[in-house]
Amino acid sequence: MPFHQVGRPGPVGRQVHPSTKLAGAGIAELVQRHIKVRGDQSPFNGDWTYWVPRLGRDPSKPQQVVLLLKRQRGRCDHCGLRFMTEDIMEVHHQDGQRRNPALSNLALRHGHCHDETHHQRYL
Repeated sequence: MPFHQVGRPGPVGRQVHPSTKLAGAGIAELVQRHIKVRGDQSPFNGDWTYWVPRLGRDPSKPQQVVLLLKRQRGRCDHCGLRFMTEDIMEVHHQDGQRRNPALSNLALRHGHCHDETHHQRYL
């Protein structure tokens, strides 16, 4: 698709792709496009590691876990590996205070990563 001139003609104007729409005084806002679903995926196949980051919800998980999964893009905060369906996930309090439930203080980790974190603290 060709680009269209927005604003004054000449070097001051900027080129904008037609997939954008004008809002207000010529400010371009991107149109949110949908992401295609992988051909082998279905919301009913139980692969929540694929669907939670996409949909932002999972009825079988607490909302706190779903928010952390989405924020961390399905990866462990400690080792960086993706969570798999069969993995044990634990919520880690980064400041060590379990009484601080702020989402900014929480991270989702594999069970063994969480155990390793707390084991190192007591050595």
